[in-house]
Amino acid sequence: MFGGIYTRNIPNNLNLNDIVRRLERIGLTSRIGDTISIQPFESSFAYKSSCRVVLSEFKEERTIQLIYTFKPSLISWTLGICFFPLGFLILILPYKANDEFENELFLLKWD
Repeated sequence: MFGGIYTRNIPNNLNLNDIVRRLERIGLTSRIGDTISIQPFESSFAYKSSCRVVLSEFKEERTIQLIYTFKPSLISWTLGICFFPLGFLILILPYKANDEFENELFLLKWD
């Protein structure tokens, strides 16, 4: 429900290990071969979070793209419906987690 895409050009001299080490600041990072995945630190009963990393090279430029989502859980929807209209205030939790994750992404230093 809440999510976004973060795209940034990164230096060519960074290898995959350097990229993984920098991404560890925003979540639990795992690397299998050339595939990198992140489980954001933000986690709660109220939402599920996920993040996918895409690296691409074009004309001697390297780009990293992070696609992330924060989806309300079944418990959140149940509470929201049962305690309508105030119950939907629980949706603030995934929204705030998404906002904090975006802030952490923009604070990453790639140079």
